[in-house]
Formats: sequence, C-alpha cells, structure tokens
Amino acid sequence: MEHVPSDDVSRETSSPLTPSGPQPPGTPILQRSDLEPLLAQLGIPLSDSRLALLNRFTAWLCTEAVDAGAIGPSEAPRIFDRHVADSLTYLAALGPEVGSIVDVGSGAGLPGIPLAIALPSCHVTLVDRSSKRSDLSRRAVRILGLANVEVRTAEAERITDGFEGVAFRASLPIAAATEVYLRLGTPDSVGVIGLSRRREQPEVPVAPDGVTYHLSREGDGVLDSPAWLLRMQRTRN
Repeated sequence: MEHVPSDDVSRETSSPLTPSGPQPPGTPILQRSDLEPLLAQLGIPLSDSRLALLNRFTAWLCTEAVDAGAIGPSEAPRIFDRHVADSLTYLAALGPEVGSIVDVGSGAGLPGIPLAIALPSCHVTLVDRSSKRSDLSRRAVRILGLANVEVRTAEAERITDGFEGVAFRASLPIAAATEVYLRLGTPDSVGVIGLSRRREQPEVPVAPDGVTYHLSREGDGVLDSPAWLLRMQRTRN
C-alpha cells in the first residue's frame, strides 16, 4: 500500500449520531416508499437506520455542500433523484457483495458515501485531488459516523491499492477512466462510469484490448430519467 502522509488520509470513526430529528427547511425527506422500487431493482435491502443516514446525507448536500459550491443551488429540489439515488444505481454494476470501492474524483462524496451507507460491510475510499473537496467529504463522513469510509487527498495516479470496485462520476473521460480502472482494480474487479441522465443512449467508444465494456440503463420507472452506466471488466484469457 502506498504511504500517504497522515494529513492526507482521514479514517473517521466517531460514534454515529442519531440519524433522526428535523431536517433543514426545504430538504427533500426520503420515505421508504421513495426508495423501495429502486432497491427492488438493485436487490439491495436497506434498514431504517441506513435510510435515516441517507436522509442526513441528503440534508447535508442541500445545505453545506451547496454553500461550499460542491452542488449547484438549483440542484437542491432534486438532490435525491439526481445525486443520492443516482449514486445507488452503481450497485447494479458493482453488486451487493463488493468488498472495497474506490470513488475517483469523489467531490462531495458522490457516489461513494451513498454506496458506503447502503453497504456497511464494504470499505469505501474517496479520492479527490482537491483538499477543499476532500475536507468537505471528511466532514460529511464525520457527521454521519461512517467508519467504513476513508478520504484521501491525492491524484488518482498516486494510489497503488487494489480495489474490487472502481467508480467514476463525471470525473474523467472514458479512455482515461479505463486506464485508472486497469491500474487500481484487482483482477476480478468491476469499473463503473456514470455517463448520462438523458433518455437517448450515449455513445461509447470501442473498448481497448484487455477490457470489455457493457452499457446499461438503470432506474427506469423510478428515476425521473434513466441513469446510463458503463461497466468495465478485464478480459479473461
């Protein structure tokens, strides 16, 4: 494992705060009925305490993340659909048994934090080269009490660990993301790129040697528009 200076790595292990109580005015409140159709599609169970954590994270995105400029103010009314639920669709490609995920170019913790909430036994590493964005994610991790999340301030090229899942959300072009996936993913790993929320199918280049691409459309009938995901895997000889 690459040695990273202690001020660049944060393992927040503070006791979880009670995930209940009033939310800031105007914050969308997620009900179980909001998530059940998506969870059924993904085959993922979610306890009441985990649902409460998603609500706390949604509230945090609508307030601190917006104030910090990590999320546009116009996004607040659709935070759940376009950011939280969108992040959960990555589980369609990663699967519920994935043991480790790296979120490359994580920004405000998307998709990594929703994935960590949904998969408490999975270790999630959030990587961003911006110390400002990393500090913002560290605060969210601390507030939520997510002991399974690590935040690193680093270029993706500096990370040398191997991960079972490698996730990208509008952080790199497909070709560059593929190179990072091949370097960070274990031999049987899966890479996932979130491409578009348009109804039209996005264009995908031909996969380079040694990799297969699979484009999928997730969240039909649940999200306000489908989430297009590109799944990457190494070709087996």
